[in-house]
Amino acid sequence: MIILGFDCSGGACSAAILRGGEAIAHKLVTADRGHAGLLIPLINGVLADAGCSYSDIDCYGVTVGPGSYTGIRIGLATARGMAAASAKPLIGVTTTQAVAHRIARQYPSEMTAGRAMAICLDTKRADVYLQCFADDLTEHSSPAALSVHSAVAALPDGKILVAGSSAAEIIEASGRADVVGLAGDQGLTDAIDVAAISADIVLNRKQNDMAPPHALYLRLPDVTLPAAGKSKS
Repeated sequence: MIILGFDCSGGACSAAILRGGEAIAHKLVTADRGHAGLLIPLINGVLADAGCSYSDIDCYGVTVGPGSYTGIRIGLATARGMAAASAKPLIGVTTTQAVAHRIARQYPSEMTAGRAMAICLDTKRADVYLQCFADDLTEHSSPAALSVHSAVAALPDGKILVAGSSAAEIIEASGRADVVGLAGDQGLTDAIDVAAISADIVLNRKQNDMAPPHALYLRLPDVTLPAAGKSKS
Protein backbone atom coordinates (compact mmCIF):
# COMPACT_ATOMS: atom_id res chain seq x y z
CA MET A 1 0.00 0.00 0.00
CA ILE A 2 1.35 3.42 -0.98
CA ILE A 3 0.51 6.32 1.35
CA LEU A 4 1.17 10.00 0.66
CA GLY A 5 1.21 12.07 3.83
CA PHE A 6 1.85 15.76 4.22
CA ASP A 7 1.82 18.49 6.84
CA CYS A 8 1.95 22.28 6.87
CA SER A 9 0.24 22.95 10.21
CA GLY A 10 3.14 24.55 12.06
CA GLY A 11 6.84 25.33 11.92
CA ALA A 12 7.62 23.01 9.03
CA CYS A 13 6.23 21.85 5.72
CA SER A 14 6.81 18.22 4.82
CA ALA A 15 5.70 15.39 2.57
CA ALA A 16 6.45 11.68 2.65
CA ILE A 17 5.57 8.49 0.81
CA LEU A 18 5.35 5.16 2.61
CA ARG A 19 5.19 1.84 0.78
CA GLY A 20 4.52 -1.25 2.82
CA GLY A 21 5.14 0.76 5.97
CA GLU A 22 8.59 1.94 4.85
CA ALA A 23 9.39 5.55 4.01
CA ILE A 24 10.65 5.60 0.42
CA ALA A 25 10.66 9.39 -0.05
CA HIS A 26 10.65 12.29 2.37
CA LYS A 27 11.18 16.05 2.31
CA LEU A 28 10.89 18.54 5.16
CA VAL A 29 11.50 22.30 5.14
CA THR A 30 11.36 24.32 8.36
CA ALA A 31 9.23 27.42 7.77
CA ASP A 32 6.71 29.39 9.80
CA ARG A 33 5.22 30.97 6.67
CA GLY A 34 4.89 30.40 2.93
CA HIS A 35 3.39 26.92 3.15
CA ALA A 36 1.11 27.58 0.18
CA GLY A 37 4.14 27.94 -2.07
CA LEU A 38 6.09 25.08 -0.49
CA LEU A 39 3.58 22.25 -0.27
CA ILE A 40 2.94 21.25 -3.90
CA PRO A 41 6.65 21.35 -4.88
CA LEU A 42 7.41 19.14 -1.87
CA ILE A 43 4.68 16.69 -2.82
CA ASN A 44 5.84 16.59 -6.44
CA GLY A 45 9.39 16.13 -5.19
CA VAL A 46 8.62 13.05 -3.08
CA LEU A 47 6.57 11.56 -5.90
CA ALA A 48 9.55 11.97 -8.23
CA ASP A 49 11.99 10.55 -5.65
CA ALA A 50 9.73 7.54 -5.10
CA GLY A 51 9.18 6.98 -8.82
CA CYS A 52 5.44 7.31 -8.28
CA SER A 53 2.62 9.23 -9.88
CA TYR A 54 -0.58 10.45 -8.29
CA SER A 55 -2.39 7.44 -9.76
CA ASP A 56 -0.17 5.13 -7.66
CA ILE A 57 -1.30 6.61 -4.34
CA ASP A 58 -3.68 4.35 -2.39
CA CYS A 59 -4.42 6.73 0.48
CA TYR A 60 -3.74 10.31 1.55
CA GLY A 61 -2.98 11.52 5.06
CA VAL A 62 -2.93 15.12 6.28
CA THR A 63 -2.70 16.97 9.57
CA VAL A 64 -5.95 18.60 10.69
CA GLY A 65 -4.65 20.61 13.64
CA PRO A 66 -4.35 22.05 16.13
CA GLY A 67 -1.91 24.52 14.66
CA SER A 68 -1.70 27.39 12.19
CA TYR A 69 -5.12 28.35 10.80
CA THR A 70 -3.64 29.13 7.40
CA GLY A 71 -1.46 26.03 7.30
CA ILE A 72 -4.31 23.73 8.31
CA ARG A 73 -6.57 25.19 5.61
CA ILE A 74 -3.86 24.84 2.96
CA GLY A 75 -3.16 21.23 3.88
CA LEU A 76 -6.79 20.17 4.12
CA ALA A 77 -7.83 21.89 0.89
CA THR A 78 -4.94 20.27 -0.99
CA ALA A 79 -5.65 16.84 0.48
CA ARG A 80 -9.38 17.02 -0.17
CA GLY A 81 -8.78 17.99 -3.79
CA MET A 82 -6.32 15.16 -4.39
CA ALA A 83 -8.46 12.55 -2.65
CA ALA A 84 -11.62 13.64 -4.46
CA ALA A 85 -9.91 13.65 -7.85
CA SER A 86 -8.57 10.13 -7.34
CA ALA A 87 -11.50 8.70 -5.32
CA LYS A 88 -8.99 7.49 -2.73
CA PRO A 89 -9.43 7.59 1.07
CA LEU A 90 -8.25 10.60 3.05
CA ILE A 91 -7.21 10.29 6.69
CA GLY A 92 -6.97 13.20 9.12
CA VAL A 93 -4.24 13.08 11.78
CA THR A 94 -3.88 15.51 14.66
CA THR A 95 -0.59 17.32 15.04
CA THR A 96 -0.30 16.08 18.62
CA GLN A 97 -0.67 12.47 17.42
CA ALA A 98 1.97 13.01 14.78
CA VAL A 99 4.48 14.56 17.20
CA ALA A 100 3.93 11.74 19.73
CA HIS A 101 4.48 9.17 16.98
CA ARG A 102 7.67 10.93 15.88
CA ILE A 103 9.07 10.95 19.41
CA ALA A 104 8.42 7.22 19.75
CA ARG A 105 10.03 6.63 16.32
CA GLN A 106 13.13 8.79 16.73
CA TYR A 107 14.12 8.26 20.35
CA PRO A 108 15.33 5.07 22.07
CA SER A 109 12.70 3.12 23.97
CA GLU A 110 14.63 3.49 27.23
CA MET A 111 13.87 7.23 27.07
CA THR A 112 10.13 6.74 26.60
CA ALA A 113 9.26 3.40 28.24
CA GLY A 114 7.31 3.69 31.47
CA ARG A 115 6.56 7.39 30.92
CA ALA A 116 3.34 9.03 29.85
CA MET A 117 3.90 11.52 27.04
CA ALA A 118 2.56 15.08 27.04
CA ILE A 119 2.66 16.89 23.70
CA CYS A 120 2.62 20.67 24.23
CA LEU A 121 2.52 22.93 21.18
CA ASP A 122 2.93 26.69 20.98
CA THR A 123 -0.25 28.54 19.94
CA LYS A 124 1.61 31.83 19.35
CA ARG A 125 -0.66 33.23 22.05
CA ALA A 126 -0.79 32.97 25.85
CA ASP A 127 -2.03 29.38 25.90
CA VAL A 128 -0.71 26.01 24.65
CA TYR A 129 -2.14 23.02 22.84
CA LEU A 130 -1.90 19.91 25.02
CA GLN A 131 -2.61 16.23 24.55
CA CYS A 132 -1.40 13.41 26.80
CA PHE A 133 -0.64 9.82 25.82
CA ALA A 134 0.25 6.61 27.62
CA ASP A 135 3.69 5.16 26.89
CA ASP A 136 2.13 2.93 24.20
CA LEU A 137 0.68 6.08 22.51
CA THR A 138 -2.86 5.32 23.63
CA GLU A 139 -4.62 8.67 24.01
CA HIS A 140 -4.87 9.69 27.66
CA SER A 141 -6.80 12.89 26.85
CA SER A 142 -8.15 14.83 23.88
CA PRO A 143 -6.28 17.81 22.39
CA ALA A 144 -7.13 21.05 24.20
CA ALA A 145 -6.09 24.71 24.24
CA LEU A 146 -5.15 25.53 27.84
CA SER A 147 -3.35 28.15 29.85
CA VAL A 148 0.09 27.07 31.05
CA HIS A 149 -1.30 26.72 34.59
CA SER A 150 -4.21 24.55 33.40
CA ALA A 151 -1.89 22.48 31.20
CA VAL A 152 0.36 21.73 34.16
CA ALA A 153 -2.69 20.76 36.23
CA ALA A 154 -3.84 18.45 33.44
CA LEU A 155 -0.59 16.45 33.40
CA PRO A 156 -1.12 12.88 34.62
CA ASP A 157 0.55 11.53 37.75
CA GLY A 158 3.80 9.62 37.51
CA LYS A 159 6.75 9.95 35.16
CA ILE A 160 6.05 12.16 32.14
CA LEU A 161 8.02 12.92 29.00
CA VAL A 162 7.05 16.35 27.66
CA ALA A 163 7.66 17.13 23.98
CA GLY A 164 6.66 19.82 21.53
CA SER A 165 7.40 23.48 20.91
CA SER A 166 6.11 24.53 24.37
CA ALA A 167 7.75 21.67 26.29
CA ALA A 168 10.34 23.79 28.11
CA GLU A 169 7.66 26.20 29.35
CA ILE A 170 5.51 23.39 30.73
CA ILE A 171 8.45 21.60 32.35
CA GLU A 172 9.58 24.77 34.11
CA ALA A 173 6.08 25.66 35.26
CA SER A 174 5.43 22.15 36.61
CA GLY A 175 8.35 22.20 39.05
CA ARG A 176 8.17 18.39 39.08
CA ALA A 177 11.28 16.20 39.08
CA ASP A 178 9.39 13.43 37.28
CA VAL A 179 8.49 15.71 34.35
CA VAL A 180 11.34 15.74 31.81
CA GLY A 181 11.93 16.77 28.21
CA LEU A 182 14.16 15.96 25.26
CA ALA A 183 17.18 18.21 24.87
CA GLY A 184 17.37 19.84 21.45
CA ASP A 185 14.08 18.50 20.09
CA GLN A 186 12.24 21.16 18.06
CA GLY A 187 8.79 19.62 18.45
CA LEU A 188 8.14 19.55 14.70
CA THR A 189 5.42 17.55 13.00
CA ASP A 190 6.75 15.26 10.25
CA ALA A 191 4.84 13.85 7.28
CA ILE A 192 6.47 10.44 7.80
CA ASP A 193 4.41 10.06 10.96
CA VAL A 194 1.26 11.44 9.33
CA ALA A 195 1.60 8.78 6.63
CA ALA A 196 2.36 6.01 9.14
CA ILE A 197 -0.64 6.82 11.32
CA SER A 198 -2.84 7.06 8.23
CA ALA A 199 -1.65 3.65 7.03
CA ASP A 200 -2.46 2.09 10.39
CA ILE A 201 -5.97 3.59 10.36
CA VAL A 202 -6.83 2.56 6.82
CA LEU A 203 -5.42 -0.96 7.21
CA ASN A 204 -7.29 -1.66 10.44
CA ARG A 205 -10.65 -0.05 9.75
CA LYS A 206 -13.22 -0.35 6.98
CA GLN A 207 -13.21 2.58 4.60
CA ASN A 208 -16.89 3.38 5.14
CA ASP A 209 -16.21 3.70 8.90
CA MET A 210 -13.80 6.58 8.35
CA ALA A 211 -15.42 9.99 8.52
CA PRO A 212 -14.06 12.73 6.22
CA PRO A 213 -11.49 14.79 8.14
CA HIS A 214 -12.31 18.28 9.37
CA ALA A 215 -10.09 21.01 10.76
CA LEU A 216 -9.37 20.90 14.49
CA TYR A 217 -8.77 24.52 15.47
CA LEU A 218 -9.55 24.40 19.25
CA ARG A 219 -9.47 28.18 19.59
CA LEU A 220 -11.18 31.09 17.86
CA PRO A 221 -9.13 33.13 15.38
CA ASP A 222 -7.83 36.47 16.58
CA VAL A 223 -9.53 38.86 14.18
CA THR A 224 -11.02 42.32 14.54
CA LEU A 225 -14.25 42.93 12.65
CA PRO A 226 -14.77 46.36 11.08
CA ALA A 227 -17.11 48.67 12.96
CA ALA A 228 -20.70 48.72 11.69
CA GLY A 229 -21.12 51.07 8.76
CA LYS A 230 -17.36 51.65 8.46
CA SER A 231 -15.83 51.32 5.00
CA LYS A 232 -13.34 48.48 4.49
CA SER A 233 -11.27 50.55 2.10
